[in-house]
Amino acid sequence: DITERKRAEEALKLEHVRLQTQLELHKLIDATQDQLFNYMLEAITKTIQSQFAFIGTLDEAEAVMTIHAWSKDAMAQCAIETAPMQFPISKTGLWGECVRQRQPVMINAYADAPNKKGIPAGHVPIERFLALPIFDGERIVAVAAVANKAVDYIETDIAALVNLSNMMWDILRRKQAEEVLRKSEQRFRSLFELSNDAI
Repeated sequence: DITERKRAEEALKLEHVRLQTQLELHKLIDATQDQLFNYMLEAITKTIQSQFAFIGTLDEAEAVMTIHAWSKDAMAQCAIETAPMQFPISKTGLWGECVRQRQPVMINAYADAPNKKGIPAGHVPIERFLALPIFDGERIVAVAAVANKAVDYIETDIAALVNLSNMMWDILRRKQAEEVLRKSEQRFRSLFELSNDAI
């Protein structure tokens, strides 16, 4: 069957793109947080074949999400003039469900989805949606979401998004640990120098 063969070829090409993206992500160890988020947005829109994407981080209580980055298409098409960058999870609609349920949420018919609160005027239209929580141990530290794939999202999309999101968070966590260590070394050096002066 030619159709099945074409599907298999397309799936193989997509898997190659996803693996290549993971390799490139590993090279971003020296990137800033903003550079990492921007790369991730491009990576997940490309590898999950979606029109829109966003990445947000959660506070310690998992109560408030701060959106750090939106995909370029989302920003270009959004007509909301003063879109807030912080959102209480308790007041969010469907895209907060992955935090409340503590698992990926995949919706392929947004108009019929339960728990949605509607779309504000000027917001980009949503047809399909996939969001997942990013964990650090037991705590949800971030959310990655994509929307409007041309066809339905499937389980392999979830797996690909989980892999990329976890890799991104590992890099961020390593960078944060290095920054804490650098500041600690600076404090120790300052104390050492001051103690020499006192002696």
